[in-house]
Amino acid sequence: LYKLCLRTNPEVILKIRRRGIREDRSGWLKQVRAPTLILQGGASVLGGEATGRYQQQQIPNSTLYIFPGRGHALHLTAPAEFRARVEEFMKKISVNPRL
Repeated sequence: LYKLCLRTNPEVILKIRRRGIREDRSGWLKQVRAPTLILQGGASVLGGEATGRYQQQQIPNSTLYIFPGRGHALHLTAPAEFRARVEEFMKKISVNPRL
């Protein structure tokens, strides 16, 4: 992943970030009605733990899990833990089909 990032044109990344900065999307978070799992890398350059905590405060019925010391691509850098958290969340919100 690191090598891939190094090959990415920095201007492409900056354009994506600039667009996000110009548009205030924070109001959208409060409109989410589905149970939501927030998986956040504690060391992510895209906001880290603070971003995850902010999202959890804004999204009703959300669950936050911080991956301490991890960056942005959790599914690549911590695949087993990522999968475990997703499976745990899915079990938590699933409806018993026998009901």
